[in-house]
Amino acid sequence: MLNNYYLSTALFLSMYVMLFIAYLSWKHRKIPIASKIGMIMLASSFYTAGYAHEVILSDLEEIKFCILVKYLGIPFIPAFWLFLIIEYTYFQYFTKKWSCWFLFIIPVLTLILPGLDLTPFVLTLSGILLIWIIYRYNLWVTHTAFEKIFAAMTDGVVILDLANQVIKYNEPAGVIIPELNHITSKQNNSENVFNNYPVIEEILKQTVPYEKIFTMQRENVLKIYRTKLIFINDRKHSMGKIMIFEDITVNENNMGKLAAASAQLAALNTVKDRLIGIVAGDIREPLFKLSELMKQETDKKLLVKEVQKQVGNIFYKADNVLEHFQNKQTSIIYSPMKWKLTLLIQEAVNTISEKAEKKNIGIRLDLQDNLSVFADKEMLIMVLRNLLSNAVKFTNRNGNITVTARKDKSFIIISVEDTGIGMEPEKIQMLFQDIECSPAAGTEGEGGIGIGLLLCRQMIQLNHGDIWVDSTLGEGSNFFISVPAFYERNGYEKNITR
Repeated sequence: MLNNYYLSTALFLSMYVMLFIAYLSWKHRKIPIASKIGMIMLASSFYTAGYAHEVILSDLEEIKFCILVKYLGIPFIPAFWLFLIIEYTYFQYFTKKWSCWFLFIIPVLTLILPGLDLTPFVLTLSGILLIWIIYRYNLWVTHTAFEKIFAAMTDGVVILDLANQVIKYNEPAGVIIPELNHITSKQNNSENVFNNYPVIEEILKQTVPYEKIFTMQRENVLKIYRTKLIFINDRKHSMGKIMIFEDITVNENNMGKLAAASAQLAALNTVKDRLIGIVAGDIREPLFKLSELMKQETDKKLLVKEVQKQVGNIFYKADNVLEHFQNKQTSIIYSPMKWKLTLLIQEAVNTISEKAEKKNIGIRLDLQDNLSVFADKEMLIMVLRNLLSNAVKFTNRNGNITVTARKDKSFIIISVEDTGIGMEPEKIQMLFQDIECSPAAGTEGEGGIGIGLLLCRQMIQLNHGDIWVDSTLGEGSNFFISVPAFYERNGYEKNITR
């Protein structure tokens, strides 16, 4: 008798566990499998309760009542179990038909016809269906393949239930969100895992499939992720969620570089078109004058003199164009590198030194030591040569030009100062405006190719710099350009942001 009490106690404990599982299943009843398991546990608890009372009772009528309680649960257990197997195997299409409800003939017949117990036959049928599915579709292979694929995915994947409890995640997800590696069975709620990631919490609140791109700092590197929220649906019911984290940092950076290169190419094409238009106009004008002059009856000496003058002017313009674009066929693409500034300035000075000597103009360099720039060499030399050429052009004989360079935070400031004729405030305001105008003559009538300061500004802007001027009429001008300084440790990326 004592052993029966021990058995009854164990059965009561088992019943309470079943009821608790049924309660938990009811809380998650939106998940189809939870509702089926809850019904199985509830039916099993009836059977267990009747059995627990039966083993400790001695009165025959009370034992009969307990048997009836048992039979309230027994017939439903195989019915729900078979329904669960059918729904979650390859026979789930049966659950779309009313025929599935004929499964409940099993408990009805058992209750109506005393002594008829179909439970063993139903459990046998369930076992046959399960083993057939396992061997027919190699479920163990499917499960192993899923695990291999899941582990081999390069994208981070997190699987959650409808209550946002983390069920499973792969290694890349653990790298992206390290908190996943520290979750436990008691602390696997998304609020505990993702509380440092407001963007992910926002994504999890969505009730429909969702996609969002966000950035995250990882080991001093800014990572860009495309995150997708996918719902796991079983016909009309939602069973859980999948979050996929795709690292698109490289793609986004490449797209950014492509967009920047496209913008630079468009700017360079604008420069090219402007240059061609200006040079064509400058060459066309003297040729037109010659053509008109030759139509008139003019003294031959005067005509020869004018022809000589205009041909010399055209030659000067063509020579300047060739000088500016000699060996520049490959420099149309913006290609910044580290360059020692002293060498670049000296190269630019050498190209105009002969013109300066003809006017007895002195050129002085005042450069800070060890300055390196991150710029396109050909573009920067072109701008420096243009500024120096203008300084010689608008400076009287025996004048002076001073070139200075100094570092200012992440930029290097270069100035070209002359003691020339200077400019009026009105002219200064028009220097860098997008207005085409004829090049002004120098102090000794020098012409120009019309490249102008507007082109210089475009070149400097392509190098992420700026250009400006200070000038006083009758005293001279001082042109300034800024270009990014080169950093050995941080490279150039830091320098382009002002």
